Amino acid sequence: MSERRSGGPGGVGDERDTTAADLNAANLNAADRHAAEPDDDAVAERDSAAAERDTAADRDNDPGESAVAAAGGESVAAHRRGWWKRSKRWHKAAVLGGAGVVTAAVAGFVVVAMHNSSAPADAVRDYVETIARGDAAAANRMVDPATFPGRELDRSLLTDAVLGSADRLNVEEIEVEEINGEPAGSMGFSPDDAIAEVHVSYVIDGAEERRGEATLRARLAESTLGVWEHWTVIDPLVVPAYLETSLHRVDGVAGMAGATIGGAHAPANAPGADPVNRTYVLLYPGVYTVRGVASRYFTSEPETLVAVQRSWDGDQFWEPADHTPPHGLARIGYDETPELLNAVSAEMERELTACAEAVPDPLPRCPHGIAGYSEMTGATIDRFPEVRSLGLAQSGGGGPPQLWLHTESDGLVDARLSDGTDMPVSFFVSAKVRIDEAGEVSVRLSGW
Repeated sequence: MSERRSGGPGGVGDERDTTAADLNAANLNAADRHAAEPDDDAVAERDSAAAERDTAADRDNDPGESAVAAAGGESVAAHRRGWWKRSKRWHKAAVLGGAGVVTAAVAGFVVVAMHNSSAPADAVRDYVETIARGDAAAANRMVDPATFPGRELDRSLLTDAVLGSADRLNVEEIEVEEINGEPAGSMGFSPDDAIAEVHVSYVIDGAEERRGEATLRARLAESTLGVWEHWTVIDPLVVPAYLETSLHRVDGVAGMAGATIGGAHAPANAPGADPVNRTYVLLYPGVYTVRGVASRYFTSEPETLVAVQRSWDGDQFWEPADHTPPHGLARIGYDETPELLNAVSAEMERELTACAEAVPDPLPRCPHGIAGYSEMTGATIDRFPEVRSLGLAQSGGGGPPQLWLHTESDGLVDARLSDGTDMPVSFFVSAKVRIDEAGEVSVRLSGW
């Protein structure tokens, strides 16, 4: 059935036809929409508990159901469903945020624990690698070498020049052994003033005989925010060493005491010196070249000094019977130069000539063969002894040794006797050699 309505002037009218089919279609669409959405009452019952837990602040920020309805917008049920979805998102974000905080805290604790467990070793590594770079001045500032146990030792060789002249160490391993007597890693945070023992092993030039190790202590200095630990090394990585030279201290021979390392003067000992009275020096680990004092009168071959520290307790450094460190020994032997032998020969001949010219009036300390016979009225030297070498001989009274000449053969003098005859007389020379600060050589006959 259809219905037409018309009207209006000129026969023109508005027509609105509503068929039964159109009405049915509209009713079906409305039914479909109703079936797709939950019943408002059911939704209200389901959400009522959550709505009651809403805070006053949320209600203040929410426009409210009445406002929504008054605005002619979404239904009260739809508004409630939107609020429920938002609250679930807020809850999920809160859970995730809390989990993130916990995860960050755990990660931060792991980072701190890892740092603290390696901090003593890192402090030692920084110190040892400073030595390996040859920066002795920085190493001296990091750890005072004066803290080495035992009596006062010479530290004058702990310089950049000396260390820079050496073949230096390569670090093999640095490991924390214990902290305050407890195994390393047993504590996450160290107590105040904690002491860690850190083992260091190193090698020089990869040679087995040049391998060393030591245990250095480190002290907890401070902690940032009470958790991030900072450690400082308190034991120096130094090696006691001593030098010997054949001309360490010779009576009457100036300028030949000691030796040199890296161009620096190094104190030395006399061969066979009393171990208790030896002069020891400290060196950073390395292989050093030791040279004798430069002189136109003496020559020496450079010697190698291997300064490595084996596993030994510094507190027991003075316990070994010979009081020598495990390594760090170099002996320099001097030989006279031809220039010195010539100078000694010339001085000896001058002295012997004066002895012969004084006959029959003897001079003190002249050889017996020249001035020892009362019937001699004159003497002429036919042959001078040949100086073969120089050597050291201990002087009387426990004083320092003296330099003596050694001859290849005896001398020969033509003696004129009181009866007018001549007679050849041989003589033996014993004499001390002296060299003053200016390098002047003199010979003092002994009177044999």
